[in-house]
Amino acid sequence: MGKKKESATFTIGQKLDVLMKWAQGKGQDVSYKAIAEASRKIQNTEPVSLENVLRIHHGTNQNPTYKTLLALAMVLGTDMGYFGCESEADCLEYLTASERDRLTSEVARRADGMSPKALSNILAMI
Repeated sequence: MGKKKESATFTIGQKLDVLMKWAQGKGQDVSYKAIAEASRKIQNTEPVSLENVLRIHHGTNQNPTYKTLLALAMVLGTDMGYFGCESEADCLEYLTASERDRLTSEVARRADGMSPKALSNILAMI
């Protein structure tokens, strides 16, 4: 038997809600004002007004632009792939996997150029 489909569509507003709670759990200020202000600092995206964050979150704007979603994703620490999730569980799984991948990449970046002995010591700790 396959995966059980949810009866209702998991909306952009619901996805944003999960993402905001995730970011808040990581210590990020997820107030509408903070998100709007942070979006203005990101290049190649569309600044998101406080009102638009509110409308998206509450479901009155169900069709935000690509650049708006990109700004929200970047401000809240993920990427556009996040908005493809189909349920709360899918979203949380995506965020968990993305965080693990980001941390793995960070460890690899920092380990670049270390001696074999240092790398061996790090692997022994993991």
